[in-house]
Amino acid sequence: MLRQIITDGSRHHVLIDWFGAGVESLVMGTAAAMFDDHGRKVAIFDVSKAGMVSKGDLTGDGLPDLIFSSNPGSEVCIFKNEQGKSPEGHVSLGTGVNYTLY
Repeated sequence: MLRQIITDGSRHHVLIDWFGAGVESLVMGTAAAMFDDHGRKVAIFDVSKAGMVSKGDLTGDGLPDLIFSSNPGSEVCIFKNEQGKSPEGHVSLGTGVNYTLY
């Protein structure tokens, strides 16, 4: 085992190249924190209700940004990725555009 990170409910997490070094960091929604490739905490995000985290290009610059949201969505915080790298050749595992009809 390289490292172990213990947190309250690590189910909601994403990997993201936030620093532009070509190495993805682990972001945990419940901890509202980012950990480097050695398991060290390198950032804490200022959100009042930690919960879920996701990523997506919200600014159209090709870099994935971070979205923290509480359950049931009473708070949503967006953090712009300003120095990361675009995931070239990356295939999204998401569902793409999702339309809900009523």
